[in-house]
Amino acid sequence: MAEYEGDKPTDKESKHADIIKQIELDAEADWQNRLDALDDLRFVANEDNCGQWDPLVYRERLDQGRPVITVNLMPQFIRQVTNDARKNRPAIKVRPVDDDADPETADIYEGIVRHIEDQSEAASKAYIPAIDNAAKCGIGNWRVTAKYCDDESFDEKQELYIEGIPNALAVL
Repeated sequence: MAEYEGDKPTDKESKHADIIKQIELDAEADWQNRLDALDDLRFVANEDNCGQWDPLVYRERLDQGRPVITVNLMPQFIRQVTNDARKNRPAIKVRPVDDDADPETADIYEGIVRHIEDQSEAASKAYIPAIDNAAKCGIGNWRVTAKYCDDESFDEKQELYIEGIPNALAVL
């Protein structure tokens, strides 16, 4: 049951309502981009040899017994982008922001980030799949998660991992 202070919602309810409103605004603002991304994915996948044809034209040609030929060149161009990324391994770079920043601290942070990337196998499991999705539909994502060091103990020590998100459209 919700807690109310008089007729006003509590801070938790207010924050929850704000979050839901923001998600709705984000979804509405990004709707056309997502529709275009889905169309791009269908074009690239070219399932049943019809992904690169207008559905009405495709159906009409089939009904008339006319050929429906598709030469799908998209995978070649997508591989060109992802292979370049494989050659030039993507990685996070930490840089000091201004004159007051300490370059040595930036080097320490970069070492920590490099360790997280190495233990996560971030280049092959997160960055390259995100670049592949971005080349296919313009959207590519990965995330940083915290995992417990030992699944069997109650030790609260956690480590950060960079993980890929296979479905590019799962992130808003």
